[in-house]
Amino acid sequence: MLSNSPQRVREVNTLVATCNQDGFSFGRALSLSLFYRDFNDTNSLVKETENLARDNPARLLECSISLLSETDGYLSSDR
Repeated sequence: MLSNSPQRVREVNTLVATCNQDGFSFGRALSLSLFYRDFNDTNSLVKETENLARDNPARLLECSISLLSETDGYLSSDR
């Protein structure tokens, strides 16, 4: 789950950035609800992160950098 989180954050950021009051399709709502469902359980994210830190710290670093980049891109465009 952690390895695809940057892509999922990118998708949510795009949805939020392109959202307007004229309508919000079921597909968009589903995408947001699935993101919430998948990343709502912080205990499982912490456990997965711990396992990745132990088994493949380079991959964890790669995921972290990618996630920070996606988050920063969204936060910078919001200013």
